[in-house]
Amino acid sequence: MQQFWSDDFQSQDTTVTIYQGLADIHVHRSGVDVEGAKVYLFSEAASYMGWYETTDSSGRAEFLLPDRPYKFRIDEGGSQYWTSVTNIVAGQANLVEVNLDGLVKS
Repeated sequence: MQQFWSDDFQSQDTTVTIYQGLADIHVHRSGVDVEGAKVYLFSEAASYMGWYETTDSSGRAEFLLPDRPYKFRIDEGGSQYWTSVTNIVAGQANLVEVNLDGLVKS
C-alpha cells in the first residue's frame, strides 16, 4: 500500500506509530442497503491500493486506514460509482455514506 518511515535511530527497540482510523462505508440506494457490492480503495490521486471489501447485509464495508485522504469506488450491478475524496481521521470511525442514486456511474 504505502511506506512509512521512522526517524533515524540507534536502538533496536524503536517504535513506529501509524495513526489509523476506521473507514465505515455504507452503500444504499433509495434508502435500501446494498448487499454484495465491491468497495475498492484508491489513493487521493486515484491509484488503486490493491484492497477491496464486499458490503454485508447492512450495506457496510470497513477499512482500517492510516489517517490521510482516500477515494472509494463501488462496483454494483455492472456499474462503477466513485466517491469524492474522504479524509480519514485517526482514532475515529469515519462514516462514508454512499447513496448510489446520487452518484454518476461510469
